[in-house]
Amino acid sequence: MPLKKISLKKLFTRSKNNDPRRLGVLLESGSVHLLLADNQRLLARDVRSCDSATLGEVVGEFVEQQQLNNVNATIVLGLDSYQTLLVEAPPVEATELASALKWKVKDLLAQNVDKSIVDGFLLPEDAFRGRQKMAYAIATEKQAQQDLVDTLAKAGVIVDSIQVPELLLLKALEKLLPGAQADLVMVIGSNAGMLVAIVDGAVYLSRKLEVSAETLTDIETEPGAQAFDKLVLEMQRSRDYFESQMGKGAVGRLLLMPGVSAAVAQRFAEQTGLKTQLLEFTDLFGEQSSNDLCMDAEEALMAAALNAA
Repeated sequence: MPLKKISLKKLFTRSKNNDPRRLGVLLESGSVHLLLADNQRLLARDVRSCDSATLGEVVGEFVEQQQLNNVNATIVLGLDSYQTLLVEAPPVEATELASALKWKVKDLLAQNVDKSIVDGFLLPEDAFRGRQKMAYAIATEKQAQQDLVDTLAKAGVIVDSIQVPELLLLKALEKLLPGAQADLVMVIGSNAGMLVAIVDGAVYLSRKLEVSAETLTDIETEPGAQAFDKLVLEMQRSRDYFESQMGKGAVGRLLLMPGVSAAVAQRFAEQTGLKTQLLEFTDLFGEQSSNDLCMDAEEALMAAALNAA
């Protein structure tokens, strides 16, 4: 399944730029992540607390520090900034999928459909044992994305694509997934998490998780243990659903994206009985990456987006 860009053609226009560097931007509640790359080589990162009033200043400081001028950028949707909705796939051509999904999910959205950007992707034909063709709709608030694009433009940053985390995982993991084996991939970000089942390079299941990396900092404390136990329960439920409904056999591994500790990975292996692997940036992106440069799950998604650009 190729990477797919959310339909935001009305929000930005492409602009040619001879600067080989590209900026990745991920905005979430209370902070912004910035990642700069040059021909798939990661150069600089910054994570700053901000709100809508201070975002422009934060981005402007990074742009000035890195001596960027009209640099092209990719926005990666923050895990807490969009909805993922599983629906029956509308019987339309691929070029009409976004429009059809918009009206398919209009009564399920957190905000009015006219104030939303809706796109999505199809599940493989054999998902749910081929009983019904299904799709995931991705919905995000239109004005929030427009404001972000406009703020970046004022700082001299040219947005030319917006990427969805689920599909970026496919890019990040394409060299690590063994084909027909079913893998669960867990992303634990600063404010939210995501669990995705991948088989043969395609997404079969995606679920949001109410968890943050901070809550799992110390799983020996009562709050940390409670958060971990809740996460294990959610993962087991998703695993049971996948194995009983999708017809793709048993889950073989649990892959943890960067951002959690080795102790958390070990506890997952003990609690779930799954072969569990905590991924490093070098696993995902080779020696071009650096663990002292990129430290969390959001930046792993951003690096995948920059590699795919």
